[in-house]
Amino acid sequence: MKSGVAVRAAAAEIVRRITDEGAYSNVLVRAAGADFDTRDRRAFEHLVRSTIRYLVPIDRALQRVLDRPLDDVDPTVRAVLRVGGEELLVDGTESYAVVDTAVEAARLSGSGRAAGFINGVLRALARTIEATESGNRFDPTRNFGIPTWMFRHIAAALPGESGSEFFAASNTATGVGVRYRSGETAHGCDDVGIAGAAYVRPDEAAALKRRGEADLIDPASTAVGLAVAPLPGSRVLDLAAAPGGKTAHLSDQMNGTGHLVAADRNHRRLTRTQRRLALMGVEAHYLAMDGRAPALRPASFDRV
Repeated sequence: MKSGVAVRAAAAEIVRRITDEGAYSNVLVRAAGADFDTRDRRAFEHLVRSTIRYLVPIDRALQRVLDRPLDDVDPTVRAVLRVGGEELLVDGTESYAVVDTAVEAARLSGSGRAAGFINGVLRALARTIEATESGNRFDPTRNFGIPTWMFRHIAAALPGESGSEFFAASNTATGVGVRYRSGETAHGCDDVGIAGAAYVRPDEAAALKRRGEADLIDPASTAVGLAVAPLPGSRVLDLAAAPGGKTAHLSDQMNGTGHLVAADRNHRRLTRTQRRLALMGVEAHYLAMDGRAPALRPASFDRV
C-alpha cells in the first residue's frame, strides 16, 4: 500500500461519519488515530479537522466541477472528494499526489468502482485552481468556511475591519486550549483575554493535565463558565454537560460546594463525562435528558 493511503481512507471515513451521521469529531478522531504512528496520526488529524473547518468552500469548489448535486454523490465517495479537495485547496498539495492517493483510498474503502469518477473530479478541480491567478487560489482569511447565513449575521454585527479581523482570527491555528484550575494563568499571563484561559504547546498541556493544574478546554468554553459566575453553595445546572469541561469549571468556581447537576441527552457521552470528572475530583449529580424539554421544576436552580 502506498504511503498515506490508509491515512486518507481513515480521514474520509471520519469525515463521512461527522457530516452524514452527526458523529462527534473529538471522540472519533482520538479513537481512529490511535493505530497510526506519530507522523501519520498528525496527518490524519489535520486532514479531518481542516476538511471539517473548510467544508463550505471545499463543497462549493467541488460543486463547480461536478455535473450533479454533491448531495447525490455516494457518501463514501463524497468524503474522499472532500478530503482530496482539502489537500488541493487548503494545503496546496501537488495534484498528482492528491489524485493518486484519493483513488487508492477509495479502493481501500470499498468504492473502487468510483475510481474514474474521483480521478476526473479532482483533476478538474486541480485545473480550476491552476487557472486561478497566483496568490488567489485559496486564502483561509477570505474563505472562512462558515455557512453563508452565519457570515451575514456576523458581518452585520461586526462591519468593516472588525468583521474581517474576527473571521481571520477564527481561522488562525492555535495551540491546545487549557483552563488553569486555580483561575490564574501561568506566570500571571492571560494571553487570550479570558481569565484563567490560555493556548499552550501540546506537551505543556499534557504535563499540566497530568499534574491536575489545568483542564483541556477551549478558552471560548471557559468564557461560558465565567459568564455563568456561580457562587459557592448555589444550585447550578449544566444543561449540555458533555464532555465535562464546563461542568468542571463551574465546580471549581463553586469551590466544590453547593448542588451541581450535569445533564446531557446523550447517555454514552454523559457516562464518559462522569468518569472524566471523577478523575478530576469533581462531584456532581448526573441527569440524562433533552434540554429542550427539561424534566425539572421551574426556578429550581440559581444558575443554568
